[in-house]
Amino acid sequence: MKLQASSRGSRCAYRIPAAGRIPAAGLAFCFAALMTAAFLTPADVRAQADEAAEPEEGVPFPDRPKAPGFVLADAGFKTPESVLCDMRGDLYLVSNVNGSPLAHDDNGFISRVSPHGKVLEIAWIDGRKDGVRLHAPKGMALRADELYVADIDTIRVFSRVSGAPQRSIGIPGAQFLNDIVAAVDGTLFVSDMGTGSIHRITREGELSLLIQSPAIGKPNGIALRNDTLWVARMDAARVAAVSMSGQVVREIQVPAAQLDGLVVLRNGNLLVSSWEGQAVYRLDRTGPAEAVFTGLTAPADIGFDMGRRYVLIPFFNDNRIEARPLPPRARPEGRRRGGPRD
Repeated sequence: MKLQASSRGSRCAYRIPAAGRIPAAGLAFCFAALMTAAFLTPADVRAQADEAAEPEEGVPFPDRPKAPGFVLADAGFKTPESVLCDMRGDLYLVSNVNGSPLAHDDNGFISRVSPHGKVLEIAWIDGRKDGVRLHAPKGMALRADELYVADIDTIRVFSRVSGAPQRSIGIPGAQFLNDIVAAVDGTLFVSDMGTGSIHRITREGELSLLIQSPAIGKPNGIALRNDTLWVARMDAARVAAVSMSGQVVREIQVPAAQLDGLVVLRNGNLLVSSWEGQAVYRLDRTGPAEAVFTGLTAPADIGFDMGRRYVLIPFFNDNRIEARPLPPRARPEGRRRGGPRD
């Protein structure tokens, strides 16, 4: 989508250039937005535009300051498992397991961090407080004004603005809920590494099993693009593409296993973290995997700030998070310029 971006108070917003044609991708995006608006409230549309939009590599950001990234260590994180970019709030959310990832100990918490590397509130949502239930939070997703958190066998729902508890969604038989993602229509998908399954929850609250198969092994991170759910396997060096009918339709080989966090970019390329490889890999649709960051110890569920092009990395064993600018994709010798970029 060849749209320009402007920075307003450190937030990113898209605008159509004053002159020139709108590319086909831009027209398709606008059409999809109009169709979506017919079924969703304005607040839903705004929120989903925030979460769903990710730029192609090479989209110009002429007025965006250069972003060096940051490291946050010794800041109070306790077993940080996931980092999520809240584009509307222009901040990052960090889930802290604070102990065993399977312990029902009610001591997990969610931190809020600014994009400039400042801890805004280390325990914004705190399972240790009266009236708050949160054991071992992992993957998170935003839908409209709500934050959804995967917590062992339950999805905890909090206010996106205040962090106040809203409700809980139990998943019968769940053992190790890990990552969660929201579709444009409001459907939630959540992976269960313990049972090797992925559950689907409609906006109306209807729960169903999308897939439970050896083809996805122990599903860890998940990411959604159009009608394809990408699944990072903890037990294999592969990322699987799952259709909305629950079929594995494609697999991509990764240089190392123990895959965790997964991000899908607008052009279809993927970013995936690997504990075994101690790396974050970029999986190109047209070429081999590329290690964009190496020497990472226990990189857990990564996030992505699409405006600043930060890859957000929680270091599970080191109680640290980092924001690293995504480097340009290496162009193979002889490859022509142009074409899709991250």
